[in-house]
This record gives sequence, structure tokens and C-alpha cells, in this order.
Amino acid sequence: MLSLMKFVGKYLVEIVIMIVLLCAGGFAVQKVQEVRNFFFPNDVIVENSRTIVIGLQGLGQLVTVSVEAVKTNVQVSVNQGFLNAGHYKANHVAVGVIEAGINFDAITEDSVNVEEDVYTITLPFPEITSCRIEHIDQNQHSFTLLSADWDLVRQLA
Repeated sequence: MLSLMKFVGKYLVEIVIMIVLLCAGGFAVQKVQEVRNFFFPNDVIVENSRTIVIGLQGLGQLVTVSVEAVKTNVQVSVNQGFLNAGHYKANHVAVGVIEAGINFDAITEDSVNVEEDVYTITLPFPEITSCRIEHIDQNQHSFTLLSADWDLVRQLA
């Protein structure tokens, strides 16, 4: 313990200078990152439009409904590079399917009403059973000065 006190006492000025330099270095790194983010921003913007339902179709089962939906003008913009020189965007058309059905496991004894020879079954509310995107079409590509990752843009849409 005494040797530690002697060491700190002997090198106190150097230790304080090192601590000040480490703090100043951390501050400088933070400011450099802020300047870099100003000149080289990196952000993605996804814009949506209205959803168009083009069909409602019952499938071969009593409890399943399938809806095909089309989303047009899904615009994805990517900003990157010095002063956004690598800005690019594309419009997309997404086709998806939403399926809903009734969970028969939710039917209880209270759901069944028997009056003489008439049986009444109250079914639970339908719930979404499946939701998927079947196809995304990319169109209206913009011009860019840098290379663009069009597949990434399609995946973001």
C-alpha cells in the first residue's frame, strides 16, 4: 500500500495528464462522428400509400377467408455518401395475402346452446392465421452517382 502511494505521488502529474487526454480524446472522437454524420448521412426512408384490396375469396373450408391485397407506390429512399451524393430511391408494388379463420379450440360448452332438437353453436371471433408477401415488383429507379444496392431497397420495401 505504501509503495502504491509513493508511485501515485511520484507520477501524479503524469496520471492527471493521462486522464485529461483520455477525456479529451473521447470528446474529440464524438465530435468527429458528428461531423462525419453531417457530411455522410446514412438513412433510409420508406413511404407508404393506400392499400388496395382486389379480392375476397372463401377457401374450401368453412372457417378460412383469404384476402389478396396490393400496396402500390411503396417508395424506399436511401441517403448515403458525401452530401448525399449516393442518394437513390425506387417505387415498389407489393402483393400479399392475409388469411383469417376461426380457432375451434376456443369453442367451449358455453358456446353450445341446445333447445329441444335445435343446436346453436356460437363461434368465436375470427383471427388472422397467416399474413405474407407473395411478390414485390420494383419500378421507377432513380439516378445515383454511387453504386446502389437495389436488392436491399426491394427487401426494405
